[in-house]
Amino acid sequence: MATKVISVKTVVAIGIGAAIMFVLMRFVAIPSGVPNTNLNLSAAIVSVFAAIFGPIAGLLIAFIGHTLTDLTWGGIWWSWVIADAVFGLIIGIFWKLFKIEEGGFGVKQAILFNVIQIVANAIAWVGVAPLLDILIYQEPSDKVFIQGLTAAGLNAAVVLILGTALALGYARTKVKAGSLKKEEDVENVEDQNIKNVSKFDGGLLSFIGWNILGCLLTVLTLGICYPWALCMVYRWKINHTVIKGKRLQFHGSAVSLFGHWILWLLLCIITLGIYSFWMFIALEKWKVKNTDFVED
Repeated sequence: MATKVISVKTVVAIGIGAAIMFVLMRFVAIPSGVPNTNLNLSAAIVSVFAAIFGPIAGLLIAFIGHTLTDLTWGGIWWSWVIADAVFGLIIGIFWKLFKIEEGGFGVKQAILFNVIQIVANAIAWVGVAPLLDILIYQEPSDKVFIQGLTAAGLNAAVVLILGTALALGYARTKVKAGSLKKEEDVENVEDQNIKNVSKFDGGLLSFIGWNILGCLLTVLTLGICYPWALCMVYRWKINHTVIKGKRLQFHGSAVSLFGHWILWLLLCIITLGIYSFWMFIALEKWKVKNTDFVED
């Protein structure tokens, strides 16, 4: 049997990542003061997707997203498209070390992630981009290296702040193997004389933090990443809920919700908002379908 080079999940992630990157590069770019060099939040998206889904995803998201953006401006600047793709590829090569999908993205992994992203930015923007600018477009060396240094610095800062926050937030939605079971065992010891206890053990600070993160994720991506925000907040709520001594767990994923979400939005648009009433019910059904008790 032939081994799959790329999974369906990764293909979906590439499409979503490229779309988010396009939106951020096209509509949320902030001028840096250096000609043709902007502060782009898209660097965080490329780095996080690459760190979760691997090198092929990182390369293609950056290549497709940057190419589509350039096309809307009238022409493709291949040296920077290739540099972006190289950046995504380098981050993705080390994706297994970050342990984001397993929920193991801690301080050690965050430091490693940022060391690698800084090196990747230097290679892509201080090395690849300027050299290709000179070779392909005969640009002045002093100009392109200033642009490259600026791009590398800005991208590294964006990934350090926003990329790390997104990676940490996503990892926190992924429960480590056996962790919920361990939590339940502790609760069973504490409540051995109260078998039918029901409670919610989430805290105020974590509630505020997850909701702020969800709002930022939704606003910065112009709503595209709302399914991710919803899953993060809802998973926090459900995983901190105990019903009659049994802890709940949420195993839904934003990738599986994304297709439903797009369909529901289209139906709302077609029906001039009327379908929004059914959309609420459909979303609640999806949540319940992906919620169950932690197995004993």
